[in-house]
Amino acid sequence: MWALEATAGINHIWIGPVLAPTIYASLIGTFIIPVVVAFLYFYIPEKAEEARGGS
Repeated sequence: MWALEATAGINHIWIGPVLAPTIYASLIGTFIIPVVVAFLYFYIPEKAEEARGGS
């Protein structure tokens, strides 16, 4: 929220104890979790196949 405050020239935005965790959870769910899942789904099995001697 600090970026929004700085851009708008607002001293402080109080987003409360409910909205802040919701915003953070949405950011984590949108950007971080898909990267982790893709890593687990694609990279790990590929490395395991290489370790077994596969192509």
